[in-house]
Amino acid sequence: MSETIRVLLLEDDPADARLVEHMLRRIMRASFAVEV
Repeated sequence: MSETIRVLLLEDDPADARLVEHMLRRIMRASFAVEV
């Protein structure tokens, strides 16, 4: 069973937050949810 990894991203620039989320989605094979 696959468990979702929850990530709390603290970033004051929305564009940077989207960039980090995009990079995580490209490199991680696990299921995860990002909360900004």
